[in-house]
Order: sequence, then C-alpha cells, then structure tokens
Amino acid sequence: LVFRVNALLDSSTTGVFIDKNFVERNWIPKVALPRAVDIFNVDRCSTIILGHTWLHQHNLLVDWKTGEVKMGRCLARCQQLAPRSSFVHMVEKLEREAMDSYITWIQSLGMGKPKMGKTPEELVPKAYCEYLLVFSEKESEHMPLRKPW
Repeated sequence: LVFRVNALLDSSTTGVFIDKNFVERNWIPKVALPRAVDIFNVDRCSTIILGHTWLHQHNLLVDWKTGEVKMGRCLARCQQLAPRSSFVHMVEKLEREAMDSYITWIQSLGMGKPKMGKTPEELVPKAYCEYLLVFSEKESEHMPLRKPW
C-alpha cells in the first residue's frame, strides 16, 4: 500500500500516529487498543504524525535553509514496498507506540504537581507572590480587557 499524505515531523512526540478516518477510508488493518488515544494535531492538516522514534530510525537528511527533507540515509529495506504481513506488523507496532506515548503522557501529568503538599505561595519566591493570581485557573477562564497600547 502506498499513499500520498501530509505528515507532520514532530521530534517532541515519542510515537507515530495516523488519522482514524484515513485508516478507515483506505481499509488499513487495525488492532484494537485497550483504550482509544486522542491526538490533537496543531495544524489539523496532517494525516500522519511521525515522532522521535520514527525520525531516529530513518535518520533523515534535513536542509534547514531550504526546508528540504530527504530519506538519503534510510536503510534499503525501508525504501522497498512492504508486503501486507509486514504492513500489518508495522501498524501493530505503531499502535503499541501510541499506547506507550499515552501512558507516558498520563504519568507526566502527576509530575507537575507540587511535592509534599506545598502550596503555590510556599513554592514561589516571596518577591513574586503578588503575581500568583495571574496564573490561577480562575484568571485563565476569561480574556483580559482590551486596552489601547
């Protein structure tokens, strides 16, 4: 199977993701995950997101001045059309990576919480405590008043 699609290269993403509607439209085999993984793509026009795992494996040649990306260092086996059984294996691997990324994301949610039950006032230097309200959830629920600058 060969498709021409828009892909987002994202080195900050650990997995490889593909749009569910694209998979269904093209009858690409799927393997059910224990839980759905919702991915929110910033540009909303990429069918596939290729993360660090994929980028590391294929070691792309990137010309940062022209924006050109080539797969000149990719192994010969990567440039051949894969037989269907290999493709199914690849999809299963990608879905496992997606689940691993989801679990990593869930684990990272707990990392940003203050340790030992300290309040923000205890964690922030006294000189900056007067600005704590700016970062509160309540303040983030509305936009500031417009001002002519």
